[in-house]
Amino acid sequence: MLARTRTLRTGSCTSDVVLHERVRAVMGHVLREPHKVYVSVDAGFVDLHGYVLPHEKPRLLETVEHVPGVLAVRDNLADHGWVNPVATPYTR
Repeated sequence: MLARTRTLRTGSCTSDVVLHERVRAVMGHVLREPHKVYVSVDAGFVDLHGYVLPHEKPRLLETVEHVPGVLAVRDNLADHGWVNPVATPYTR
């Protein structure tokens, strides 16, 4: 488990619900399959659980660390090396 901590800033307080939505939003820009990652937030501390492609993990952690209001990110992610193939439309 890798824990990364950001220095606490005085005067900034963001609700956990807002942080959760911010994190989910940035994940959509970083991950091919963001639905495979679960996010929980408690007092500015973000826990990430689920599966990511190995090459996406470092960028995800860095991106989430820089979301305004995030104090720390706990990495509980597992690497997976497969991707669901894109479905092709059926043609006659």
